[in-house]
Amino acid sequence: ISNHSNLTWIVVGDVVKKLREAKDLNMKAIVDVQWVFMDANYRLRPDVITSWKNFAKSIEPYRDTIAAFYPTDEPYANGGDKGRSGNEVKTNLETVASITKSTFPEIPVAVIFSPSEVKSSKPIPVGFDWIGFDCYGKFNDCYKDKSVTSFYNDLKGRISGTQRLMLVPWGYKDGYVSNKDINDRNHAS
Repeated sequence: ISNHSNLTWIVVGDVVKKLREAKDLNMKAIVDVQWVFMDANYRLRPDVITSWKNFAKSIEPYRDTIAAFYPTDEPYANGGDKGRSGNEVKTNLETVASITKSTFPEIPVAVIFSPSEVKSSKPIPVGFDWIGFDCYGKFNDCYKDKSVTSFYNDLKGRISGTQRLMLVPWGYKDGYVSNKDINDRNHAS
């Protein structure tokens, strides 16, 4: 896709191999790092520092290829589904951002909220640089009674001067994660 895009999203599998491919194609990559920091129940891993140090060492040669780190998708909704409180989710996200920035201070940390998270004014975690929301509905009816413009204006009014809004196009494909991808993620070192 490099002749149609300058950015790729690395979610699962061999991250180093995918970063190498992105670099060879002169592309940047947003790197999903949820598995590095969190367990399946959205708790910080007990070995979070070791896990991050090992991962950071493996991706260091591709530092200039990484456009952003992406710790989790729709954090309050997904964390809540696993029994995490909003405060716990926010604390975990801020911990992840702090750890990430301690190694790669120049690389943005990004988050995408669900429309329900924006509508309910879930707090924007400290340490995040790119803030976005997704919409899988119509432009004027993104979530129940709100338009994309309404969500945009809501978030724009809540971000700090150093944060940027991130546009998230409708690009979801049901069932895109294979059993092999899940196995790779669960066994990554």
